[in-house]
Amino acid sequence: MLTTVNYGLKKPELNDYVSIADLNDNMDILDNVIDEINTDVSEHVLVEASDLQLGHVRVDNETIIINPDGVISTNIYETIKDFIVKEGQSITAQDVVGFVNGGLAKILGTENIAIDVGDPTAFNSSNTIYVSACALTETKVLVVYSNLSDSGDGTAIILTISGTTITPGTPFIFDDLNSTHISVCKLTETKALVAYRSEYYSGAGYAVILNISGTTITKGTATLFESGSTVNISACKLTETKVLVAYVDSGNSGYGSSIILSISGNVITPGSIYVFRSAAVSYIASCALTESKVLAAYNDVSGAGNVIVLSISGTTISAGGTYNFTTNEVSHISICKLADDRALVAYKDIDSSGNGYFFIPTVIGTVVEIGNNHIFSSYSPTNIVTSAITGNMVLISYYDNISNIGAAIIITISDALIRYSERQTFSAHTLNCILSSSSAIVIYSYGPNFGTANILTGFQNVLDNVIGIAKESKVGGEDCKVSLGPITSGLTGLTAGATYYVDASGHLSKYPGYCKIGVAISTTELRQVIQKL
Repeated sequence: MLTTVNYGLKKPELNDYVSIADLNDNMDILDNVIDEINTDVSEHVLVEASDLQLGHVRVDNETIIINPDGVISTNIYETIKDFIVKEGQSITAQDVVGFVNGGLAKILGTENIAIDVGDPTAFNSSNTIYVSACALTETKVLVVYSNLSDSGDGTAIILTISGTTITPGTPFIFDDLNSTHISVCKLTETKALVAYRSEYYSGAGYAVILNISGTTITKGTATLFESGSTVNISACKLTETKVLVAYVDSGNSGYGSSIILSISGNVITPGSIYVFRSAAVSYIASCALTESKVLAAYNDVSGAGNVIVLSISGTTISAGGTYNFTTNEVSHISICKLADDRALVAYKDIDSSGNGYFFIPTVIGTVVEIGNNHIFSSYSPTNIVTSAITGNMVLISYYDNISNIGAAIIITISDALIRYSERQTFSAHTLNCILSSSSAIVIYSYGPNFGTANILTGFQNVLDNVIGIAKESKVGGEDCKVSLGPITSGLTGLTAGATYYVDASGHLSKYPGYCKIGVAISTTELRQVIQKL
């Protein structure tokens, strides 16, 4: 009769008689083997637990915690592992934690984007005002400004970026006759247009082409586009050879005016001036939605905020109706494109405690549908600048007049849901421009108005990176034990059977939030079921 190789179990062949005794012998062999296996496992668990800590089994640098009554057959266990806390972070036991831009951090349920800030780099060691900038590539930024320590000369400089390191090129003077109200827009990776007010020529509006080769800047001949006094200049690219400039014509009762500048090489040819608002306006901002459509925003003579669509055909401009987005007095308006039919407009609402608000208008033809207003800052913001990172993510920088610092925040829009990132602060007035979907540069005056820049990186959705619950309180640079689940023990204040989420402070909460953490199976234990909602 055939037998098995390992345990000699009898295997009757087709022509053998089946014996009850043979079957019983096989069962006895199997029973003995199973008993030996159970004994080995039990002895292993007991020995390991007594050598280390009661109720634990050490496995490859992780600890599997057996549930409190010592039963292991239910498959309830807890994995705990050490992680280094990110510098600048402070974690308390029972906080929800995750990896944020390379380190362990507390996860705040109301914040969805984390921002890291590089070290500041000075690009001008004297008074720097009327700063404007545009990203030529992901690693090269053109900055233009008025250098007050050099008679207000209009100056340009290339900043080269590698990671979070900024290397300034050599400053280039594009106008030595005191330039203010400067606005720059990228035409190509090697060419930009700068529009500005010439104080020497009684505030007249000029434009000039800047050519970039590496970090070297050269210029074309400056062209007059407005002989009257020109302020609040806003230039936006329509194509590589066409730019719309919107501005306040102070020489014509402060009317809202616009003009098309056509570019051929270094030559700029102005079209006809078009007045889109025959009344005094201020704080003009504009952005191109398409090659033939621009959305402009401004406040009127009463201070109320308005938007208007400018349509372009060749060098001819026409306007749709005016749409009021608030009757309150507003200032420091900024606008950026989200899509061909959608933008984001941010502003300071003077009549609403000076808070910063934004809304998302939708454009259909020349009709503007005003969306709801949302607050982004309660710090009396000024010098507001908006830049779209993606079609639903915008970086807003501003000057915080409460704390007297610069600040930046990322806003994410998803249907009717608005989410805010952590707020980063800087030394003084800021503006920004986007380098990529995960980085940007902020530029500001620092110290005695020094021109300075920082790189922002990360832009990670923190709720995608939740890993577990902190077991102890630690600060930046220290190792922190984290429960990775599936069961987290040693908690306090839980309600058995309740579902828990992460709240605005990074704590467990029964109030529904943006990320589910798990379900309490007792007053001290949580079964982790991490799920972004």
